[in-house]
Amino acid sequence: MSHKEVMQLRSRWSGAQIESINRLLATGNVETIIAPTLPVGGIAMRDLRGIKIVEPIDGVVLRRIDFSYCTTGAAGSIISPCLEECAFVGADLRETNIGNRVVRCDFSDAGFHVLYGIYENCRFHGADLVGAKGSKLVFTGCDFTEANWRKATILRSRFDHCIWDRCRFRSGSFGFCHFIGGRPDPAALGNTMVGEAVYE
Repeated sequence: MSHKEVMQLRSRWSGAQIESINRLLATGNVETIIAPTLPVGGIAMRDLRGIKIVEPIDGVVLRRIDFSYCTTGAAGSIISPCLEECAFVGADLRETNIGNRVVRCDFSDAGFHVLYGIYENCRFHGADLVGAKGSKLVFTGCDFTEANWRKATILRSRFDHCIWDRCRFRSGSFGFCHFIGGRPDPAALGNTMVGEAVYE
């Protein structure tokens, strides 16, 4: 998607709409949000592309919502007990926390700062994880193809049968991590620290 198209998605939301949608997301009243649905990978998703997350969304299960190209405010976060089949393609999540249990979500080309929780069968194609931080994470069946892990600090985490094709690394750390059935290319890791890592 072009920069112009992304800006159009983000500018389509008025301040009142952003406030109202955030309130409904935070209280779990997703079904009352007035927004069209889009077919994404054969799944009908509620179209909230480009929305700005300005409130903490905590304790609410979110399913089949397209948050692609969303941004976040200082207070915005998505700490749901479960995010399932949601899209965050191209989302800027660098100003927020995201996590808990995340299932079959697409974070392709998204940018991160803090990760936590459990990720199952998620896509991180081309994700910007530069400087990302996280500890005691669990990634199962996740695809990190072409993700950028430079200066990321991921500690005491488990990667179970994940895909690491063409990832970029440098000056980061995967200390005390456990890799099962797949691992980053040792040649690509460069000076990334992997002290006490376990490989199976």
